[in-house]
Amino acid sequence: MPAMDALFDRLFANVSSTQRREILNFRETHQFKTREIAGNTWEYIDTEEGNINLVMVPGGMRRPHIGWRMLQAFEKRYRVIAPSYPTTGSMNVLRDGIISLLDEIGIHRFAIIGSSYGGVVAQCVLHAVPDRITHAILANTGTISENPDIIKRLERGLRIIRMLPNRVVTWGGLRSFKKLLDGIHTEQRDLYDALLVEHFARKWLTKKEFVCHYQGLLDFHSNFRFSPEDSLTYSTKVLLIDSSHDPGVLDGASAALREMYPNATTHTFLEGGHMPSISKADEFKKVIDDFLLQ
Repeated sequence: MPAMDALFDRLFANVSSTQRREILNFRETHQFKTREIAGNTWEYIDTEEGNINLVMVPGGMRRPHIGWRMLQAFEKRYRVIAPSYPTTGSMNVLRDGIISLLDEIGIHRFAIIGSSYGGVVAQCVLHAVPDRITHAILANTGTISENPDIIKRLERGLRIIRMLPNRVVTWGGLRSFKKLLDGIHTEQRDLYDALLVEHFARKWLTKKEFVCHYQGLLDFHSNFRFSPEDSLTYSTKVLLIDSSHDPGVLDGASAALREMYPNATTHTFLEGGHMPSISKADEFKKVIDDFLLQ
């Protein structure tokens, strides 16, 4: 992707010149690398320096672009590896691909952070290789549930998406994602609105990706099984982050997550929305830094 082109110029027209320069500089200095793993192309950012390896898995937007500022802040202290997801609805493929990617670039021990959909992926990695993970940060997310209503809701959503044309799916997806930006300060909102629209304009998010999103959640709830007793046997330190008003998680999701990880450290953001890493960036970074020093 070019650092700047006519599409960028149009989409980011309402963004301040300072913010435009910042994101363009980030993209210029953080180019994607690629690897072929089990028939899938994995794109990832690797900052390459730092004594602590921090794997940042993306959320429902499937790419690390929305979290670029936090990535930039973390790289001052950690080696950050931030993959994008290939087009797949299999949690096994995402889990195994991340582990294989880390193997190929020579990383054995690492911390992992995932928010929302990324928190689901991070749990799959955690329960596959707990002996390799020093710290796991699960933010604004949920965990596996045996509630049949959740499965039915996901199955219904998947059926509807498959029936609808791409333009309707992406229009609805854009509206849903914009609601998750609530809570972001006014001076940053134009920037993140533009970043979100860019995902659709560049076809990083299409009907195919939304199908994969629902398939992945169905796979997680239907086929993965782990328990609080499992997590108690791990040496991994776990931090659970939630917000007092989060439109992006189901009622009871935070409580279920705390039950799954009874020994976890917890932190709740007041009015943080679904993305406290953006809306409460300074506090979020301090919470993570303090936790990773434990």
